[in-house]
Amino acid sequence: MAPIKGRLSKMTAQDVLDCCDAAQKSIKPTVNGQVSFLFPFSYTQPRKVGNKELIQMRKVYLEMLDTPSQWSGIMKMLTDMQPAGAAAALFFLEYPGLVWSERASSVESDENPYPMTDIIQKILFNEDLLRWCRETIKKPDTHRRLIESAINLMNGALLFGTDRKDSICHTLVGDKSEKSMHGFFACLSEILKRDDVIARTVVDCYSLFFFVSPYCDVKKDWSTEPEATSFRLALERVSINLEDRIFKACATFFGPQDDDEPQAAQA
Repeated sequence: MAPIKGRLSKMTAQDVLDCCDAAQKSIKPTVNGQVSFLFPFSYTQPRKVGNKELIQMRKVYLEMLDTPSQWSGIMKMLTDMQPAGAAAALFFLEYPGLVWSERASSVESDENPYPMTDIIQKILFNEDLLRWCRETIKKPDTHRRLIESAINLMNGALLFGTDRKDSICHTLVGDKSEKSMHGFFACLSEILKRDDVIARTVVDCYSLFFFVSPYCDVKKDWSTEPEATSFRLALERVSINLEDRIFKACATFFGPQDDDEPQAAQA
């Protein structure tokens, strides 16, 4: 584990890059071959961080996003696809959105207005990052943590980009043809066949396809495609870890399973 260099709110963009690089160089797989992800900087948990600290963080995020040499550094960390370094870089990029999600789901938060909405948009609407996400899901043998982040970031772009959904879908899917949409559907399907896919990623794949499927210029019942079976079976596997309302919402999207397919467990 690389030594912690400091708090994220007090770091420069170069500090962040140095920490990501140090995390990758110092990582050692565990005895079972897994990689332990411990981030080489300290931070306040997303559910606890206050606006004062977030306002301090704006400096490092704006420096990273607005300085071409720094942004190319973080993209290189991702495109190298080394799990520990890329995971640290992805956590940095996802952190503002994680805070937003925690506040959106909490009835107790009185920290308004949220001071990093523009930062989230700068991250999520970045075409370099969206293209990286798209290429990452084409490789279902990529480390699970990177797949999870790619799916999460694509969902976030579509959630925040309601006024630019066609542009985002074009970056993620390609043209509006049935062939392009089917290719995207197949990528998600392959991810859901993995044994290590977690409940959140299954739900995120459902959400992502729900967002992008209307983009296709052919109105199609995707529930009849073979790939839909991978979605149904993955949902079944993780159903015990889902709230009933979330399970039912996902199950409804592709309709009921065939009689010869196993029935999902109750949440």
